[in-house]
Amino acid sequence: MISLLSKMQKECSELRKMETYNLPDVKDIRVRVDAIEVLKYRNALRYQYLICGRVSEVCGKYGPMGTDASIIEVDGEEAILFPVKTAKRGGKIRPILLPLQYDPWARALAGWFEHKGEGRAFPMCMRSLQRFASGVFEGLSYPIEKYYKPNKVEVPAHWKDMCTHALRHIRALQDLMCFYGFDGLDLAIYGGWSSQFVESQLPKIASRYLHLIGNDTNKKLLTSLAKKYFPKLCKVQNWS
Repeated sequence: MISLLSKMQKECSELRKMETYNLPDVKDIRVRVDAIEVLKYRNALRYQYLICGRVSEVCGKYGPMGTDASIIEVDGEEAILFPVKTAKRGGKIRPILLPLQYDPWARALAGWFEHKGEGRAFPMCMRSLQRFASGVFEGLSYPIEKYYKPNKVEVPAHWKDMCTHALRHIRALQDLMCFYGFDGLDLAIYGGWSSQFVESQLPKIASRYLHLIGNDTNKKLLTSLAKKYFPKLCKVQNWS
């Protein structure tokens, strides 16, 4: 079985060969999102990108409240902790821990969540955000691998107009893996990918502990898991 990391390395290599379409990079995303004038949409897309998220984890069933974010200190670094409810895993919590010093989007979101308080952090419907994003990312495309529909009909590999879900893949591939050096376990913890993959990399007792964290919002438990990848994010990146 190909590991998550090996699969993503292969995808990263394939992306470099594709030049006929306008595949966005991290700078493209940052520049376009920062140019958005409507603050709620700007911060919603910032949040979806940073958490490597799905749209339902932003403003749908699993979207956050303003009180969900916490400012904490981790090994001398000021950080923000988001307990994200993972859509494809029934709302199981995954910890997104971001150093405030190294990413202006993380600091901007800290202020936004504080401002929203006990209300929904992003009070909009999913379709509204998706429609808005299609205009923001107009002219950009991203590749879709071959896949099979539930009725086993094959859908060939193709290119698709940039949408909100592409943010998840760009964050994971170009940013977390290619720049920050995330390994397969880091990516699985951060992005909420298959629990079977995570558990296959851990001793049995650790897998049970991980399962408990996925059902808990305890800051200490979430932070302890996030420390697996957190030091890798403490790195300056130039988006200008």
